[in-house]
Amino acid sequence: VILWTDVALTFAVEVRRIWRRKFSFATFIYLVSRYIAVIERVFLVLGAVLWKSTDRVRCSPFPN
Repeated sequence: VILWTDVALTFAVEVRRIWRRKFSFATFIYLVSRYIAVIERVFLVLGAVLWKSTDRVRCSPFPN
């Protein structure tokens, strides 16, 4: 939740200060470090929503 809130609250400032300036190596490092976590979270949520297990897991107090 904190990650999404941070992105939402700072996106307008980021567009002004990062996206509209000349692209440099520092810009690249900033964008990679900022959005790698966002991309990872998107895949995590999609994996949780779309995951279909074909394995049957049986919880038993007694081992087989």
